[in-house]
Amino acid sequence: MEEIVQEAKPSVMPVNLTECVTCKQKVSVRAFQCVHCGEPMAHKTGTFGRILAVIFVLYAIASTLGMVLTFLYGSVSPLEFYLWLITMLLGIGVFDDY
Repeated sequence: MEEIVQEAKPSVMPVNLTECVTCKQKVSVRAFQCVHCGEPMAHKTGTFGRILAVIFVLYAIASTLGMVLTFLYGSVSPLEFYLWLITMLLGIGVFDDY
């Protein structure tokens, strides 16, 4: 009688899944925590994301400084200043819960 030998297939994980460090189960790469054990998943921010964040922060600082200075020297009305301030706060997500 001839034995049938099956070759072991390599364990290839789909692109949209990753392995939990704690329980070694498959978890979506978009998950904030493991659905099996609750372990928080680490998310990596790439270089491009960091560069965009730095550019946004520098723009926000320059914009704030410029708007405050123009408000203090009278070339911007209080209404324009407050509308700008609300826009900036909405942009950084201060009012996300409301």
